[in-house]
Order: sequence, then structure tokens, then C-alpha cells
Amino acid sequence: MSVVTIFATSLFILAALASAWVALMAAWGTRRTHSSGSEDGPLLRLAVLIPAHDEESEIAVAVRSISRSRYPVDRFDVFVLADNCQDETAQRARESGATVWERREPTRRGKGYALNALIENLRALPGYDGWVFFDADSRVHPDCLRALGAALARGERAVQGFYGSRSGQGPWGGVAVLASRLFNGARPAGRARLGLSAGLRGNAMAFRPEIFDRHRWSDGALLEDWELALDLAQSGERVTFCREARVWARPAPSRRAAVEQRRRWEGARPRLIAQRWLTLVVHGLLGRNALALESALDLIIPPVTCLAGIGMLGLTVGGLTGDGVQLAAGIVTLASLSIAVAFADRFERPTVLARSLGSLPGFIAWKLGLYGGIGARSVLSSHRRADSDWVRTERPSERTDSSRRLAGAGREDS
Repeated sequence: MSVVTIFATSLFILAALASAWVALMAAWGTRRTHSSGSEDGPLLRLAVLIPAHDEESEIAVAVRSISRSRYPVDRFDVFVLADNCQDETAQRARESGATVWERREPTRRGKGYALNALIENLRALPGYDGWVFFDADSRVHPDCLRALGAALARGERAVQGFYGSRSGQGPWGGVAVLASRLFNGARPAGRARLGLSAGLRGNAMAFRPEIFDRHRWSDGALLEDWELALDLAQSGERVTFCREARVWARPAPSRRAAVEQRRRWEGARPRLIAQRWLTLVVHGLLGRNALALESALDLIIPPVTCLAGIGMLGLTVGGLTGDGVQLAAGIVTLASLSIAVAFADRFERPTVLARSLGSLPGFIAWKLGLYGGIGARSVLSSHRRADSDWVRTERPSERTDSSRRLAGAGREDS
């Protein structure tokens, strides 16, 4: 057996195992059980925190959606940090009823800086039992605050809500909904139900304030939420999942904007793996820390579209060469991913899988091409420092004709 054959077979088997794990998490996380997320209990006093950069078109809608929460108005306050803004974000937020802080430090740009500035400002205002973080383009369900507050009141210290996507906007709208239901819903819910850490998704996050006595957001990171989740897991702190705490954001309105957005996120992941994976494994093994070990596993599981590409390759190569192991691995990979997507589709109503089937092949091809481009750019620019600036994606309300400007380029992402 040649080295190439051994490598290919190993790759196909690992993809099958990873896909089976994703399917297990999705199946386990989709099962509905009685939830205590909105039970009557002590109503904590909550500080709602929103970092924003040049969000004049979205911030008012976000603040108003939070203000309509079914939570006593005297038990929560909304704070917005207008970070290095060059538009009317601060004014629009004030007009919507939020307390607004402004930060102008052009040499310290990035969402992590803004999040830490929010916390430092809030420390001067004691009396809050929980801190809740939303993005500036969020649409918050009326029961979201109540569900997050109830989770904190039950003794949870870090909680992640369901960060969904609504179809009808942007490229492959239905597929984007499926992806958010799997990555932001079914998978973290499954991990949490097994007693593991759900991880953080950057929106609809709630914490007890004492969490930030030991931890802080990573200032210069593009994946500051994922980094904080890894820090928490490494220290034995579990993030739980609250399915009833729902928040939505609309997907990027054009393919160019979606490409730029995904390129930033996925391009930062290999660097995060290089920086954190071995440390997580060592802490997990030496400290018998299951949270750290599983977080290390989750970190290196490839995106579902990459797994699908490997599965199709295994199916093709195995079929052409008659290699039963490669063929079986390809079948297991694709079957597991199909199960995962089917369960994720049931995570929220209405289901969208049936009308999205025709878009899936094009979406997978686009994502595989995108990952190939990211890999090539990583090799060519490996000597350069990663861009940690807060690049903001074009919003649907700002969409212009693609011939007029490149969507999302040079803008700050929140």
C-alpha cells in the first residue's frame, strides 16, 4: 500500500468519524425537552451591552427590539459603545433610549477592544446581576432576555442563546438558515446536553459579571468569541445553551459581501488552531478536563462543506479503485452529514430543507472554492501579521449595485 493510499484512507476515515460526531450532536441537540428557560423566578438586573461601529442603519432597530422585551423595564438597561464611528451611530442609539459611550482610539481597532471597553465602563456602575451581549444588527426575540436571565438565576455563569438567520435575504438564503441552525443551534445544544461546553457564537451571550474577573475578550482577535470560549473551557468553566433565547441577524445581502465575511472568519481559524489546540489538549489530559479536550476536538473539526467535499472524494476514489474502506468512509461521511442537516432543519420552524436542496450543490462548490482560496492566501501571506481590524459587512439596508462598489470592502464588521 502506497503512502498516498494510506494518507487518503486515513483522511476519509477521519472525515467519517468527524461527520458522525456532528450528526450525533445535531440529533441530540434537536430533541425537545421540557425547558425551564422562562420559568418564574428571581428577575435579575441585567446590563445589555452592544458594541457598534458605523451602524447608523441598524442600531436603532436593534435597541428597539430589545426594548420590546417581555422583561420588566426597570430590571434592564441598554448600553451601546460607539466604537471609532464616523457616522451617526451614537446619536441614533441615544434617540432609541440607550445609554451611549463613545470610544475614539484609531490605533486600537477591533471588536475585542470595544467589548473590553464596554466592560470597563460598566464596572463603574455596580448592581447588575448579569451582562448580556448583542450585536448591533440583531433582532431580539421578546422572550430572549427573560430566558437568559432565568438561566443565570438558576446558577449558570455563561450562557449562549440561539443565534439564527432569517431567509429571504442574500445568496442561498435557505442554505444560510440551515447552516445557522446546525452550527449555532443543534450542535451547541447537543454539546451542552452532554455536559460539555456549548461554546460562544458572538451574539446573545449572557454572563455573570464575576466571569470577567478572571477572563477578558481578546483585543486583537477576529474570533474573540471563540477565543473566550476556549479560555473558559481551559479553566473548567462551562458555557450552557439556552434554546429559548433567540436572536436573528440577516445574512450578507450579496455574494461579494458574503465572500468577504466568510473569508475573514475562516481565514482566522487556522491561526487559532495553531495557537490554542496543543495547549487545550495538554490542559485536558494533565488536568482531566473534559471541557478542554472536547473544545480541542471541536476546534479542529472541519466545516461541514469541507467534510462533504472529502466524503464525495472518498466515494469517488473508492468507487474507481475498488477500495472498500475508502468507499465505506465516503458513504458514512455523506450519510452522517445528511442526518445532521435533517435534524438541524427541525431545530426551528418553518423547515427550509426541502426548498434548499437545489441550492446545496452550488453552495458546497462555492464554499470549497473559498476554502481553497483561503489556504492559498494563508501560504502566500504566512509571514505577515493577521489583520485584526473590525471589518464590517455591508447591511441589507445599504445594498447597492455590485458595479458601483465591492460589497463589504473596507467596512467594519459587527
